[in-house]
Amino acid sequence: MRKGFTLLEVLVTLIIIGAMASILIPRATKMRGKAKQRQAESYLRAIRISQVMYYARNGMYACSTACSNAAAIKTTLGTEIADGTYVFSMTSPTATTFTATATGGDANLTINQDGAFTKGGSPYTPP
Repeated sequence: MRKGFTLLEVLVTLIIIGAMASILIPRATKMRGKAKQRQAESYLRAIRISQVMYYARNGMYACSTACSNAAAIKTTLGTEIADGTYVFSMTSPTATTFTATATGGDANLTINQDGAFTKGGSPYTPP
């Protein structure tokens, strides 16, 4: 009596593993992108909260000209942003409005002083 696997058994096993991988790998990639987007949304909420606190103390929003990167946002508001997928910036055309933007990933995300999100320029409600 011989021990081992036949070539047919090995091929069937490889086909099953390949089929499972072709289904699971794209799903895992999509889930990873969604997780990064949720992190960017969280950072935008933190920026908004910091802006609201700044406004309460100073009567105007920070970055009256612009905070063009995460380092400038941290310096001005003290909000730590560490994300490699999205690039964060903030503009405040007036002392009573601002827009924080996360550029990158699948779509650009923005939040304004009222907490309204947009995704790719369209209104968006994060889950």
